[in-house]
Amino acid sequence: MSLLSEYDSGPLSWVKTEIDRAIAQVNDTVDQFDFNNDDPAKLRQAHTFLHQVTGAVEMVGLQGVTLVCQEIEKLVNALAQGSIT
Repeated sequence: MSLLSEYDSGPLSWVKTEIDRAIAQVNDTVDQFDFNNDDPAKLRQAHTFLHQVTGAVEMVGLQGVTLVCQEIEKLVNALAQGSIT
């Protein structure tokens, strides 16, 4: 039996709309951000939305996706703090 067929997608369907909304807000924030002129702290909003996504996918048991989300959070946080350009 494949892993995919063992996963109960019911809980994911309950939070999918919220995940999609948060990802859209991340995209909007990053799309509007001017990496040459804007204060990196403006990316904190994107980090907040990413954290919501991470929590939701962790809650429904998608460990692999959770790990990817956590790493993206770290990247956006480093950009927001100005520790990387």
